[in-house]
Amino acid sequence: MLKRNKEKQSLTLVLGGGGARGMAHVGVLRILEREEIPISRIVSTSMGAVIGAMYAQHPDVAEADVVLRPKVGAQHWSEFEHADMFVRLGEEACEEALPKIREMVGIKK
Repeated sequence: MLKRNKEKQSLTLVLGGGGARGMAHVGVLRILEREEIPISRIVSTSMGAVIGAMYAQHPDVAEADVVLRPKVGAQHWSEFEHADMFVRLGEEACEEALPKIREMVGIKK
Protein backbone atom coordinates (compact mmCIF):
# COMPACT_ATOMS: atom_id res chain seq x y z
CA MET A 1 0.00 0.00 0.00
CA LEU A 2 1.27 3.47 -0.82
CA LYS A 3 0.18 6.62 0.91
CA ARG A 4 0.75 10.19 -0.21
CA ASN A 5 1.87 12.94 2.14
CA LYS A 6 0.25 16.09 0.70
CA GLU A 7 2.64 18.52 2.43
CA LYS A 8 5.74 16.93 0.92
CA GLN A 9 6.21 14.72 -2.06
CA SER A 10 7.24 11.65 -0.11
CA LEU A 11 6.36 8.01 -0.07
CA THR A 12 5.38 5.85 2.88
CA LEU A 13 5.84 2.19 2.06
CA VAL A 14 3.63 -0.26 3.95
CA LEU A 15 4.95 -3.83 4.01
CA GLY A 16 2.75 -6.70 5.17
CA GLY A 17 3.51 -10.03 6.76
CA GLY A 18 4.11 -13.48 5.34
CA GLY A 19 7.21 -15.12 3.92
CA ALA A 20 6.19 -15.06 0.26
CA ARG A 21 4.95 -11.48 0.54
CA GLY A 22 8.24 -10.55 2.21
CA MET A 23 10.12 -11.83 -0.82
CA ALA A 24 7.78 -9.85 -3.09
CA HIS A 25 8.63 -6.74 -1.04
CA VAL A 26 12.27 -7.21 -2.08
CA GLY A 27 11.14 -7.01 -5.72
CA VAL A 28 9.15 -3.85 -5.05
CA LEU A 29 12.15 -2.24 -3.32
CA ARG A 30 14.38 -3.15 -6.29
CA ILE A 31 12.07 -1.33 -8.70
CA LEU A 32 11.61 1.73 -6.47
CA GLU A 33 15.39 1.91 -6.04
CA ARG A 34 16.03 1.53 -9.77
CA GLU A 35 13.52 4.28 -10.53
CA GLU A 36 15.05 6.51 -7.81
CA ILE A 37 11.70 6.92 -6.08
CA PRO A 38 12.41 8.25 -2.58
CA ILE A 39 10.99 6.37 0.40
CA SER A 40 10.62 8.56 3.46
CA ARG A 41 8.98 6.04 5.77
CA ILE A 42 8.51 2.29 6.01
CA VAL A 43 5.67 0.83 8.09
CA SER A 44 5.59 -2.93 8.36
CA THR A 45 4.68 -6.10 10.22
CA SER A 46 6.13 -9.61 10.53
CA MET A 47 8.27 -10.53 7.48
CA GLY A 48 7.61 -7.08 6.08
CA ALA A 49 9.22 -5.69 9.24
CA VAL A 50 12.30 -7.84 8.66
CA ILE A 51 12.60 -6.63 5.05
CA GLY A 52 11.79 -3.03 6.04
CA ALA A 53 14.33 -3.01 8.87
CA MET A 54 17.04 -4.45 6.65
CA TYR A 55 16.33 -1.88 3.97
CA ALA A 56 16.26 0.96 6.52
CA GLN A 57 19.70 -0.12 7.76
CA HIS A 58 21.05 -0.88 4.28
CA PRO A 59 19.15 1.28 1.75
CA ASP A 60 20.57 -0.71 -1.13
CA VAL A 61 18.55 -3.80 -2.02
CA ALA A 62 21.58 -5.84 -3.07
CA GLU A 63 23.38 -5.03 0.19
CA ALA A 64 20.28 -5.73 2.29
CA ASP A 65 19.90 -9.11 0.56
CA VAL A 66 23.52 -10.03 1.35
CA VAL A 67 22.95 -9.11 5.01
CA LEU A 68 19.53 -10.77 5.27
CA ARG A 69 20.26 -14.25 3.92
CA PRO A 70 22.86 -15.27 6.53
CA LYS A 71 20.72 -13.85 9.35
CA VAL A 72 17.71 -15.88 8.26
CA GLY A 73 19.89 -18.98 8.00
CA ALA A 74 20.03 -21.76 5.43
CA GLN A 75 17.40 -23.84 7.21
CA HIS A 76 14.78 -21.08 7.09
CA TRP A 77 15.87 -19.71 3.71
CA SER A 78 15.24 -23.14 2.16
CA GLU A 79 11.60 -22.72 3.17
CA PHE A 80 11.52 -19.98 0.55
CA GLU A 81 12.56 -22.27 -2.30
CA HIS A 82 10.51 -20.14 -4.66
CA ALA A 83 11.86 -16.87 -3.27
CA ASP A 84 13.11 -15.65 -6.66
CA MET A 85 9.67 -16.20 -8.16
CA PHE A 86 8.06 -14.07 -5.43
CA VAL A 87 10.72 -11.36 -5.92
CA ARG A 88 9.86 -11.29 -9.63
CA LEU A 89 6.14 -11.10 -8.84
CA GLY A 90 6.85 -8.08 -6.62
CA GLU A 91 8.87 -6.48 -9.40
CA GLU A 92 6.08 -7.07 -11.93
CA ALA A 93 3.42 -5.63 -9.63
CA CYS A 94 5.54 -2.57 -8.92
CA GLU A 95 6.24 -2.06 -12.65
CA GLU A 96 2.48 -1.99 -13.27
CA ALA A 97 1.97 0.54 -10.48
CA LEU A 98 4.88 2.83 -11.48
CA PRO A 99 2.80 5.43 -13.37
CA LYS A 100 0.55 5.93 -10.32
CA ILE A 101 3.52 5.94 -7.92
CA ARG A 102 5.32 8.57 -10.02
CA GLU A 103 2.15 10.67 -10.07
CA MET A 104 1.77 10.39 -6.28
CA VAL A 105 5.31 11.58 -5.58
CA GLY A 106 5.40 14.14 -8.38
CA ILE A 107 8.00 12.45 -10.58
CA LYS A 108 7.53 12.87 -14.31
CA LYS A 109 9.14 10.43 -16.66
